[in-house]
Amino acid sequence: MRVRERRPEDFRVLGEILERVRLLDGYPVYLPNNDSDAFLKVSSDAPAWVAEMAGGVVGHVGLSFHPRPSVERILRDAQTPSPFAHVTRLFVDPPARHQGVASSLLDHALEEAHRLGATATLDVVTRDLAAIALYESRGWRRVGEVQLDIPDFPRFAEYVYVEPGPSSSFRGG
Repeated sequence: MRVRERRPEDFRVLGEILERVRLLDGYPVYLPNNDSDAFLKVSSDAPAWVAEMAGGVVGHVGLSFHPRPSVERILRDAQTPSPFAHVTRLFVDPPARHQGVASSLLDHALEEAHRLGATATLDVVTRDLAAIALYESRGWRRVGEVQLDIPDFPRFAEYVYVEPGPSSSFRGG
């Protein structure tokens, strides 16, 4: 497996993967207009990477430098050093799971956050038990919970996490 920068030609297959993930896991909870391309393009300054296995794309992760205000408040209340590099849009094609893809993508995003001089953070829907188990097994620290209010959409809760501390199980560089 290798992790590389996302390219424009990856969007078609990423959209297909995201559709499979959404059917299986309900992620993302909210996908405006069912537009996976818009979902993946967090902002113009957001770097993103894909994981490849056997020459095909099997996963995705990105960084955002603009966490939602409610998440940022929790991070500041937890005295998390800024700037923040918010890990986002992490997903793995269901047939490629349980092969270390998500961990590799998460490690890559964490390394990039550090390279950029930022503290890695993330949020996850409270019902996404598999993702929560991954983050906590990798030493990510839960620092709070936020409610996400989207107009004309049911309210849901997310946990906010901060990167592993020096004594965690993180094995990246």
